[in-house]
Amino acid sequence: MIDVVVLGGGPAGATAAARLAAEGFTVTLVDPLGIGGALINVDHLPDHPHHPTGIAGWDLAADLGDDALSAGAAVTMGRAGTPTWGDGGWMVPVDGEGEAIRARAVLVATGCRPRRLPGDRDGDGTLEGRGVSYCAVCDGGLFAGQPVVVVGDGPVAFAEARTLADLAASVTVVVAGSEPEAGASWVEAALAAGPVEVRTGSTVTAVTVDSDGARVTGVEIGGGAVIAAAGVFGALDPVPNSELVASLVSLDPEGRIPTDDALAVPGAPPGLFAAGDVRRGAAQRAVAAAADGRQAATAIASFLSSTRS
Repeated sequence: MIDVVVLGGGPAGATAAARLAAEGFTVTLVDPLGIGGALINVDHLPDHPHHPTGIAGWDLAADLGDDALSAGAAVTMGRAGTPTWGDGGWMVPVDGEGEAIRARAVLVATGCRPRRLPGDRDGDGTLEGRGVSYCAVCDGGLFAGQPVVVVGDGPVAFAEARTLADLAASVTVVVAGSEPEAGASWVEAALAAGPVEVRTGSTVTAVTVDSDGARVTGVEIGGGAVIAAAGVFGALDPVPNSELVASLVSLDPEGRIPTDDALAVPGAPPGLFAAGDVRRGAAQRAVAAAADGRQAATAIASFLSSTRS
């Protein structure tokens, strides 16, 4: 039995794994893609305190990985199943491992995934591959020299817009509210990158396609107006990856995991913690997720020490 299994390799999970391993605890981090999480698809974070001019997400992910591995954490690339409690510990099945990882504590730091755009699916399935995308770094080059739309108002939307500004003929960020929810640094970085326009007070009701349904033509907003675009990038409020523990805890209405002040999960068996974007009240920022990881590491270290005494 190891001390801690960390589920998720983003800023929260990687930071917690590094801190716990550095304190001498045995730690295994499990993630299908290794360390980095959503950071690997972000080309610029403008608000990182240790990088005043910004840092590429994949560079920050590499730093997190170096810290965790140097501290002695083990990394398993695989998809974890639902943790189960029994005999004084947790069992976490992992695809490809053939057996479960047994640990005294579990940290759920699985983050979030993109929320589907209204009208993304039609009779032939998803519109991804026909003009809809959820990753500008992955697919932005497909729309070089063409107009594109980004739907969303948070940091992810403006990170996508900044990436696309170097490629597209124009970028329109469609914001439902009266102003973006992203911080000023994110908005300013996007606007400074190229032909980016922010259209507030506009709710996307559907993605439009041509008569053959072969290609996206834009988005429809309230009142039936259409913003023409060759590509539409979704960056709406993300969906928490909390399914792993849905049978163990009562999730909040948004699907996030409730935690107490120590980031332990109330009502669950002892030793279950959550950190980062998957937990209720998370700030949805890489810096905040890393701070969550540090707080969770402190709480888990205290829990492990108390159960040993």
